[in-house]
This record gives sequence, C-alpha cells and structure tokens, in this order.
Amino acid sequence: MKPSAIEQHHPEVEVKSCNDELLRFLTADLRAAVWIKKVPKLNDQELITSFIDFHQYLMFISTGNKNKIFKDVSRDHLISIVRKWAELYNAAIDSLRKIYPRTPSSIDIQIGSTNWSKTLELSAEGISKIPHASRYAESWAERSIHCPIIFDTWYERLEFTKNESFIILNNLFDDDQLCVFDHRMNALPSFDLIKDLDVTNFSSIQHFYESKGWHVKRLEPFTSKIVLNIAEDYNSRN
Repeated sequence: MKPSAIEQHHPEVEVKSCNDELLRFLTADLRAAVWIKKVPKLNDQELITSFIDFHQYLMFISTGNKNKIFKDVSRDHLISIVRKWAELYNAAIDSLRKIYPRTPSSIDIQIGSTNWSKTLELSAEGISKIPHASRYAESWAERSIHCPIIFDTWYERLEFTKNESFIILNNLFDDDQLCVFDHRMNALPSFDLIKDLDVTNFSSIQHFYESKGWHVKRLEPFTSKIVLNIAEDYNSRN
C-alpha cells in the first residue's frame, strides 16, 4: 500500500529523553489517550481489571508511586466514572483535533519509538495541549469519587468541550495568563472557572475565586475581562 502524503513528507521532532518530570507526565497522558479508545469495547469486568492495572502503571511511570485512590470506591460507581472519564477525555481531544489537526505541513512529535502525532492525529502543537485535555477529564473523575454534585456535572462538561471557549481558556493557561488552584493545590480546569461565575457581590473575579477557597496564581487584568465575558455568555445560555 502506498503511504499517504502525510507519511511521505511529514517533518518530525523526536524527543529522546523522558527524564524530565513534565515529559513523564505528558507521556502518561498520551498513553491514556490511546487506552481510552478501547473502553467502549470492554465489558464491565474487563474494564475494571484493565483500568486498575493501567492506572497503577501510569502512576508508576509518572510519579514512581502507586496510588490507591480507588480502594474504597464501589465497583458500580468506579465503572461509571471510568466510562464517563474516558468519554470526557476523548471529547476534549476531539476538540483539539479540530484546531490542531495533523496535516502534511504540520510537525510531528515522537517520543522514543512512538510518533504520537500520527497515533493521535494531532500536530505537535496539539500534542503539547494534551495535558489540558487530560486534566479536564481527570479533575472531574477524581472529585466525582466522593462528590455527587461534581459527578452530576459530567454532561455539561462534555458539552463544554464543543464550545470554542474551551480552547480559548486553555490557551490562556498555556500563555501563563490564567492559573487557579483548588484547596488541594490542583490546577482547576476551564469549566470550573466560568461555571456560575458571578461577581455581583465581589470586587473582582479573583475575590470570587478566593471566596471558594481557591488560590489564584495568575490572572492578568485583560484575562479577567475575557474570562468574565465567556462566563456571562455561557451562564446566560445554560
């Protein structure tokens, strides 16, 4: 079979070292992006077995430790969370493909022997934004374990990935213009930063965030206007 034009003429950047912490986390996110493709084909028992093994593997290659976060979670609840997490992560990646597709003129990213751009059909720039997509789904899943309110926001979060504001806010993260942490010092994803945002009784967006116990690391003045406009538009329609 004759190779496609993309395979024939594609420029490629190879990343040879995985010692850097950020690169280890990126590799874990990329492997998860591949793993979620098989979720719809697995029955519940296969899903549980495969996910627990895979999650432990990801924790080990990214942090060197094994995480027991799911040990007290009921089987049915875990199955539901994993299936919804996979769908949410996949939707977030799909939104990136629309903006950063792999094309004949785009650059590929290769780590070790894997060409991740080819595997995920994303340009190098799209691959660099995978951590946002991963955190978007992961944040929902982790908090949903013990919080029914967060769990019930899944569909709304899924729909938000189809909104151009999802990409705009993620770009603000990349440009270091927006960064907000929750009380556990985990970076909050875009949906949380605009959902029900109301500064009527606050002097600024920052004070609104701080009233929730969040820590604002970076919020440029111009960025505040963008976030507020997005929030007002989104919340008026939902």
